[in-house]
Amino acid sequence: MRLTFLFFISSISLFSYSQSDSTSLKQQFENAPAFGSKGPLHPEDSIYEATSYPGGNMAMYQFLGAEIKYPLEAQEKNIQGKVYLKLYIDSLGNIIEIEVEKSAHPILDKEAVRCVALMPKWIPAKLNDQPVNSTVRLPINFTIGPDMNVTEGTNSKKKKKK
Repeated sequence: MRLTFLFFISSISLFSYSQSDSTSLKQQFENAPAFGSKGPLHPEDSIYEATSYPGGNMAMYQFLGAEIKYPLEAQEKNIQGKVYLKLYIDSLGNIIEIEVEKSAHPILDKEAVRCVALMPKWIPAKLNDQPVNSTVRLPINFTIGPDMNVTEGTNSKKKKKK
């Protein structure tokens, strides 16, 4: 009986030491360091506004839709794909450099860069209400649809007869 009682008491003491402290998971994450920064991240210390296209994303898509001319050679050879561009935008909103991050095909890359170079000034990013240089990643998808007019080398649609 004494042996059972002793075993029971020692088991309770072992289990009580294995319990975690009362620190909640939320508290642990609040004190965790921010990865990718040089120090703790304090959103109240700096306010960042991202770069944006004047008129928003819809205006940008309309601009690209109007300007992109699907290269005739790419249409004839059925070349399709997505070109990933990286735009470097200065503190005045000018696109100062266009880099092809991921190529679909040199013909499509050239057309994507040509169209983006025609874009108007962007609204620059701001840090603490001061304009700053920034980068934007922009994917441009080139797809040949069944109603493409191959003879024109554009994205214009054929008129369908009823």
